[in-house]
Amino acid sequence: MKFVKWFSILLSIIVLFSILSAGCRGSSGTQTLSSTSTAATKPATVVGSSSPVKTETGISPAYGGTLTLRATDLSNISFDPSNPMGFQYSIHIERLFTPDYNKTPAELLGGWVPIEYYKGRLAESWDQADPLTIVIKLKRGIHWENRAPTNGREFTADDVIFNFDRILGTGNGYTEPNGFLASWISNIAQVTKIDQYSVKVTLKSPFCLAMYDLVRDIGIGPPESRDIGDNWQQAVGTGPWIMTEFTQSVSISFKKNPDYYGYDERFPENKLPYIDNVKWLAIPDKTTFLAALRTYKVDLCLDVSNSGITISDAQSVLRTNPDIKQYIFRTEGPSIVLRVDKQPFNDVRVRKALQMALDIESINRSHYGNNAEKPCGVQSPHNLGWSTPFSDWPSDLQDEYSYNPARAKELLSEAGYSKGFKTSVVANSGQDLELLQILSSYFKDIGIDMEIQVMDMPTMMNMVFSGKIEQSHFFNFSGRGGSPWEELSNFRVGNKLNWCHVDDPEYESILKSLFNSSTVEEAQKYAKMAELYELGQHWTINLFQNPIPVLVAPYINGYTPVQDGDNIAHWWVDQDLRNSYVK
Repeated sequence: MKFVKWFSILLSIIVLFSILSAGCRGSSGTQTLSSTSTAATKPATVVGSSSPVKTETGISPAYGGTLTLRATDLSNISFDPSNPMGFQYSIHIERLFTPDYNKTPAELLGGWVPIEYYKGRLAESWDQADPLTIVIKLKRGIHWENRAPTNGREFTADDVIFNFDRILGTGNGYTEPNGFLASWISNIAQVTKIDQYSVKVTLKSPFCLAMYDLVRDIGIGPPESRDIGDNWQQAVGTGPWIMTEFTQSVSISFKKNPDYYGYDERFPENKLPYIDNVKWLAIPDKTTFLAALRTYKVDLCLDVSNSGITISDAQSVLRTNPDIKQYIFRTEGPSIVLRVDKQPFNDVRVRKALQMALDIESINRSHYGNNAEKPCGVQSPHNLGWSTPFSDWPSDLQDEYSYNPARAKELLSEAGYSKGFKTSVVANSGQDLELLQILSSYFKDIGIDMEIQVMDMPTMMNMVFSGKIEQSHFFNFSGRGGSPWEELSNFRVGNKLNWCHVDDPEYESILKSLFNSSTVEEAQKYAKMAELYELGQHWTINLFQNPIPVLVAPYINGYTPVQDGDNIAHWWVDQDLRNSYVK
């Protein structure tokens, strides 16, 4: 069951904190990731497109107020940064590096952000002196929260080393790697101390993209809280928020950290955070959340991947509450994940038939209000330089992702299924079951009778990780937001996310070349090659990235759609405007 817990949080955070890159640094030379920026904020409304990010230019930030957020699930929470279960709510914890949301182009927010758009958070700078060594200098004068068990002591290199030791199993009492997080930083051999404010990262092998392991979503917690679990009283960090209360399955509350060191880059004289209190309320039911949003009892939902909010839901809310702000957040989209090691899906002709049975453009119009984009594979189509857009796919591949039920029937007949067949798909109750019914109806048109088996998320994911899915399951596997090499590795032998059970020597060879690349350009070449190969094999039946509406109360300013403590610290509440809405 531990993989189920890891995955539940992965579903929520991989969209919001995944790390992407359009390039990598050279093998030597100091790189400073500045903690301040003079870049102007730019207006916009759509994330995941070419539009810039919408901000309230000309409105001065204000201090005070409370931010109330919807949480879809507050059960089985851990506040240990080495356990991702619940990490999206741990806004008191900081990382070494963080995207600079004032500079990051809108199409990258919520996805994989290039190194050049990162800034130091706990780290000041990094220097890759040789292919196997990276030196990180830490900021001085940062302190842990001034309460037990850290009591305001200074943050130092020993804290960084502790966190990497417990993930990698390289010291501080840890001898085994963390079952999930270690896979994120698998090329790091060990992190050791140089002095009080700098550490040395030793790599296992040279890789032109090695720095990306260090900007992963690795939270830095204190050694004093190593056995914290769900004991929120021990949940201390260096971040802008202090946890004040936690009731399982009910709520989590924070207050601003008065000793926080951060200032607003847009307004350098302003100390962060602006808001006094942040509170998550557990509201699993979508209808209840929308009612609370309409009456301004809740300000927004940040749990984008699990929100369940559809385009039609947003349209309904905006009809009654036109002042509420809407953002379209593009996250990983729906797929049917096939067991390609079993009949009938071990035949690529059957898999192609399933894909060609779908009228993707019609689904976009009727179900997504024309807010979706073109089909894509497992990695985000916005991974510029790493992904090939649909318009540049080979014509025969474009045909395989175009609606052609007649050709789909021919392919089934060639594979020996002229009369079709019966199969099943497993889905969890929180997914878009209406969409799955639509897909099932298209399959029915070519003679494939797909039974939909609905269950709760933990039960489904237990079946997935234990290999007990017999035929297929419904999951967001299109246009995922992780790095290209990470997402493409989801079809490699031995990967815990190889849910298709792919064992393809040719594909393995392409990815081996990618990981042996000596330059970014070479890595990009093999990433594109692997993507086109994956698309042509149809291991998953894909649509497109999921356009999810994010609805934000009109009195919340400075918003950018990324859920972490530093980002939320930059928001503020227009209290006078709020009072005019809240009766």
